[in-house]
Amino acid sequence: MAIKKSVELANGVIAEYWRIVKISILNGTQRAVVDMELWKDATVRGLEGKNPVKSACEAVELDSLNCDLFPTCYSKIKLLENFTGAEDV
Repeated sequence: MAIKKSVELANGVIAEYWRIVKISILNGTQRAVVDMELWKDATVRGLEGKNPVKSACEAVELDSLNCDLFPTCYSKIKLLENFTGAEDV
């Protein structure tokens, strides 16, 4: 599971494959901090010895903690302004 949203980095590299690597729930809240990696594409992500081109962190508000966190967080991330038009892959 991942989302596809193309971005051009400051160095000119274009990457599109965003993958959640960690979700942390803030104690006593329904707010999640989502750590993500950006890869050039899905193919590169699977190659040994390759690294993500960028890491990012987003905060999302969950409706409930009684859910499958990864699909829910991907859905919430796609609602953020930076991820408008992102697609599930």
